[in-house]
Amino acid sequence: VFHNSGQMVGIQTPASAGTYNIIGNSIANLVNNLASGGTGASASLIGISARSTTLGIVRQNTINNLSNTTAGATAVYVTGIYFTGGATANIIERNWVHSLATNATSASAAILGIDIGAGAALPGVSVINNMISLGATSSPVITDSRGIIIRGINNNSTTVTNFYFNSIYIG
Repeated sequence: VFHNSGQMVGIQTPASAGTYNIIGNSIANLVNNLASGGTGASASLIGISARSTTLGIVRQNTINNLSNTTAGATAVYVTGIYFTGGATANIIERNWVHSLATNATSASAAILGIDIGAGAALPGVSVINNMISLGATSSPVITDSRGIIIRGINNNSTTVTNFYFNSIYIG
């Protein structure tokens, strides 16, 4: 799916009270050409944007082949899973995130496998047994010297975040 303007999100929950379970989905082959410097929930391209003020579970999803084709010095963000949850035990587990890319040349552009937002509240988030592979694609676009940010898991939360048994490859 190609999108030429505006943010693109595969699955998005509202940023309001409510319990959500995002389980067993495949999000693949999304291409956005938005030259936007948005971060977090405003990133130009997100596979799953899971935001709630109560409980969130993101489990057994496959997110792959997400790409922002904007060339130039724009600080675009491509994110596999963006998560911010409420004041219960939130879980991100057994997800497979791979093959995210951008053509941007800005050193502030980023590719993030899982991005945990600052709004994640106590008792926090448990990030368990996820597989993340970034930078190793069949395209030569990502193997470069542009200096873009590549993070398997990006934690912006100031509350308790537990990381157990995650496998991350950046190459």
